[in-house]
Amino acid sequence: MATETIVPNRLAEFVGRWPLLIAFHHPAGFGHMNVLTTYDWSNDLVRAMDPWSPNPPPNSLARTDDVGQLIFNGTEGDFRFVGIFAFRPLAYYQSPLRGLGTIFVGYPQEYRNRMP
Repeated sequence: MATETIVPNRLAEFVGRWPLLIAFHHPAGFGHMNVLTTYDWSNDLVRAMDPWSPNPPPNSLARTDDVGQLIFNGTEGDFRFVGIFAFRPLAYYQSPLRGLGTIFVGYPQEYRNRMP
């Protein structure tokens, strides 16, 4: 696997390097990752495997004191994340990680110096 940190507006350059692992700032306010697997150019939608689904129950999330990291406290009985396949605009993944100004991408090594 090849990995890079990139400025968010470069993300479109990596579309097609499937599977594409991406770490970004989630709209809910925390660092998160998804695996992108395809792109519908006509609708500007990326197919993503998102492990954060369903949303956890109320009062099951906490922020740690040291860096403000969001954590799931796991005390909600038999609740578990099962994940989803979601279709989202590419812009959903272009929010930079807090304090870095970049997003993280990982893709198959054979795409390091060429586009698919």
